[in-house]
Amino acid sequence: SGDLSMQRRIEAAAALAPDPRTIPWLVAVVREDPLHTRALTLLGNAQLAAGFQARAVQTLEQAAQSDPGDEAALRAFAAALTETGQAGRARAILDLLKEG
Repeated sequence: SGDLSMQRRIEAAAALAPDPRTIPWLVAVVREDPLHTRALTLLGNAQLAAGFQARAVQTLEQAAQSDPGDEAALRAFAAALTETGQAGRARAILDLLKEG
């Protein structure tokens, strides 16, 4: 419902992740805070689960860019790239993680 706070929406979405039913909650969070790395990561994973692969890759790239040090965001982005046939890009991200 519309009265859920941003933090409550994120907690609820995380508990159900990667359930596509969480997409509207997470879109609302990202609309309020476009650089919210955790919300973007959860949203991208939910989009991927719903079959919205291209959108998921865009969202997860946004998550990775919003906080380049967030390992969960980088791993989710790499997984989406792998799932969409972009294994070379995924390997490059995972190599960066190993170096860090």
